[in-house]
Formats: sequence, C-alpha cells, structure tokens
Amino acid sequence: MKTLGVDGAACTGLALVGGEDHRGKTVEVPHERGHLRLQLIANEVARTLQIWQPEFAAIEGYAFVRNIRSFVTLVSIGTIIRDTLYRSRIPWVEVPPAVLKRWTTGHGNATKAHMAASVKERWAYASHSHDIVDAFALAQMCQMGWDALVGIPGVAVGWSEHKE
Repeated sequence: MKTLGVDGAACTGLALVGGEDHRGKTVEVPHERGHLRLQLIANEVARTLQIWQPEFAAIEGYAFVRNIRSFVTLVSIGTIIRDTLYRSRIPWVEVPPAVLKRWTTGHGNATKAHMAASVKERWAYASHSHDIVDAFALAQMCQMGWDALVGIPGVAVGWSEHKE
C-alpha cells in the first residue's frame, strides 16, 4: 500500500511510503507571494500525486503559532493542499503534531532533532529537512491502515469518499 505524509508549511514536506518505495521531497516557492505562490504549490503537489499515486494520506494538523501572519500563511497552504488531495480523490486524515510526535518518539513534545533520530532508528530513513522527516513519519502512520489510523485519539478524518 502506498501512503503519503504531508507536512504543510512554508516549505511543504511530502513523503511516500509503500513496499520498496520510500521517497521524500519538499515543495517551496520562496520568491513568490499570495495567490500565485499557492497555485504553484498546488500544481507541484498535484504533479507529485499523479506520479506517486498514493492510496491515502495523513496531513499534520495546524500547530499553535503566535504570529497571525504566519498562521494565515499556514492555513492558506494547508487549504490548497487539502483541495488538491480532494480533487485527486485521495482520502486523508489530519494528525495533530503532538499525536505524531508521541506515536513516533513516545513523547508528545519531542524536538525536531528527536523526531529525526527516532525516524532514523525506527525506519532507517534520514533527510536534511525536518518537514520531510515529519511527512515520512505521517506516511508510516498510514501504513497501519485507515481503520487503525482513525481510531487513534486526536486523529480526524479530513475527507474520505467512502466514510462520508
């Protein structure tokens, strides 16, 4: 089963897990702003979904952000990614950051370095990007299967054609 993890941030991390296939990439558009930036992100995510063809996905939920401008950016990027998944007919769940950290490391307040170390130890996967590391852990969570994943406290169904 091919599953996708998405860490939607200013530098969006994507990871695919399934069988022998383990990939990670970042999507970022540093020189553009506003709607054009969002469309470029959506186009690259859509292109990646066509190539990777995951069966379903897990998206990291929104974290607390003190800066309202940063939060608006995160929500905008998250919305465009969710819309792209929906248009691609890929069901997804949303996983709160603390739930992802607890599942991956055993601690809900793990640091980025602790996440990277746990991912490397558990799955022999390393990346230069903490966004890809988080996405990889999310994709690994999906390997448990849809029913097990939505049974984890805090995990919410984002969209699923057969669950609505």
